[in-house]
Amino acid sequence: MSGIVAVFRRDGRPVEAGEVERMLAAVPECSVDGQSAWVAGEVGLGHQRFWVLPEEMGEVQPLFDAEIGCVLVADLRLDNRGQLLRELAVTGDDAALWSDARLLLAGYLRWGQACVERLMGDFAFVLWDEREKRLFAARDPMGARGLSYHLSDGVALLASNVEQLLAHGAFAARLNESRVVDLLTMDWSDQAATFYRDVLDLVPGATLTVTATRAEVREFCDLLPVKRLRYRDQRNYAEHYRELVTEAVACRLRSTGRIGLSLSGGLDSTLLAAIAAPMVPQGGGASGLQCYSYAFERHPSCDERPFIEPLVAHLGVGSRYAWCDDLWTLRDADRWPVHRDYVLTDPYAWLPQAVNRLASQDGCRVLLGGYYGDVLTAGSREWAAGMAADGRLGELTVELWKNRSLPVWAGAARSLGRAMLPLWIDRLRRRPARRRGESQPALDRRLVGAADRVNSRRGFHRHLRLACFTQGPASVRRTYHALGLEPLSPYEDRRLVEFVLAIPADQLGRPGDGNDRRIHREAARGLLPEPIRSRKDRTSFLALLREGLFDREAATVARLLARPRIVDMGQVAAVWLETHPPTASLPVEDLEVLWLCLCLEMWLRKFW
Repeated sequence: MSGIVAVFRRDGRPVEAGEVERMLAAVPECSVDGQSAWVAGEVGLGHQRFWVLPEEMGEVQPLFDAEIGCVLVADLRLDNRGQLLRELAVTGDDAALWSDARLLLAGYLRWGQACVERLMGDFAFVLWDEREKRLFAARDPMGARGLSYHLSDGVALLASNVEQLLAHGAFAARLNESRVVDLLTMDWSDQAATFYRDVLDLVPGATLTVTATRAEVREFCDLLPVKRLRYRDQRNYAEHYRELVTEAVACRLRSTGRIGLSLSGGLDSTLLAAIAAPMVPQGGGASGLQCYSYAFERHPSCDERPFIEPLVAHLGVGSRYAWCDDLWTLRDADRWPVHRDYVLTDPYAWLPQAVNRLASQDGCRVLLGGYYGDVLTAGSREWAAGMAADGRLGELTVELWKNRSLPVWAGAARSLGRAMLPLWIDRLRRRPARRRGESQPALDRRLVGAADRVNSRRGFHRHLRLACFTQGPASVRRTYHALGLEPLSPYEDRRLVEFVLAIPADQLGRPGDGNDRRIHREAARGLLPEPIRSRKDRTSFLALLREGLFDREAATVARLLARPRIVDMGQVAAVWLETHPPTASLPVEDLEVLWLCLCLEMWLRKFW
């Protein structure tokens, strides 16, 4: 696993070893087990090693095929190893020795670029085909592994991290101001755009082919199921959901080290713990799963131990607490995580780092997390349109009659309106008339068109594919690698996402008491203690944000808002900051906007 970089001199000039080395050195955290580079003529590839999977122990990339002249660097975990081994006729003891990268290279030699359609799992890779004088790259449909690129007539650069591209020196960093607007308006619909005008993200589920004279992006998977899934027995939806979550967890337990889990008291990580505990044996019937959680004494509203401790005892798993009372927002402001490639906006960034340090001390290599779990059930907002589209008008009428409240009826009206809104009006609503950065418009149109085929579900499909769900984690991943950890999110499994897109939206949740996150709660029945499974509230760490901004770090906030760059650049109106001062009386919605402004200000001051 870990990082990859590539340089292709399209003008035919030879690549120098120093070019690849500079890119690798830009993000040293990813070279957990070393790094290596290969340079030949107009091409150079580099790989940062982090041996997480047993089959990759000792493997040094790039991998070569001497006969045909293909060279590969890959950051991947393949979940369908068995199927690929059979299709490639790899049998016997040799099969256990084949790494996922070796399987990928063999698949390319057998099927060519179509090999990506046979891969299941998390992957990003770059392959040089000497026969065709062609660079070929791909990214998995969920975007679980980062891959960004810069293209010009003279050179093509690819890397796991934007900062590695910037380190090459082939182009000057230019701010993509339209992406800054995306941040402030929380519009992450453009999957390809980055904060740099000359850098693009390879869209999840797409390939990039580059030759000396041509560059092409091709989509190979948009996650939309061909058929809708309908069960006569309503219980089958939750059973199928649980099976897929179980499979997703099992696929992520291949590790050379201990398995850890970041455990909260919410629905997502607790279900993962219940499923993973019996799969991680220690001996004597005990589980080897180790859980790590936040704990608070001074901020009881943030503390979830009343939910965590009964579950840990019930599952018989190990548990450690990271004490977080003093990890308020902007503490140690001079060390606050500000990355060059992406504007991080997590106001509680010290909390996961505290957990990660404990997991690293215990020798964990994999740290499971419930990230993206609640995103999967966001499609429940389309419950009314889904019922109407399926012809279940009588059931829809009964549901509305049972829940005679303004919020429920207004939500149903919005859902039905989104489904019936003419396509051209919908596009005008979603795409304001302002210049955007380069963003592969042809590919973007195909993605929009694919989403529009599902009527009421097109908004849910777009939501699942927002760039913030891939670009943010790709940037933060380096902080895990610095501690020898690989973060893995079972809820980001492609099979699970395709499933929730195929089922009726009301199976994800309906209005009414106890029906939010309906399918998840039903899948957890019998696995989680009832107080957790039926929990309605969500823990908020807002107390840490308020303490940091309005008390402990008030001087830091005042310094950031004195002659702010965001005002000088015209991104934020001075009058808004003047009328929304950082005081304890600031409403939550305005506080969130203020925090975005502070994050952007810190980023601009550090890198621009």
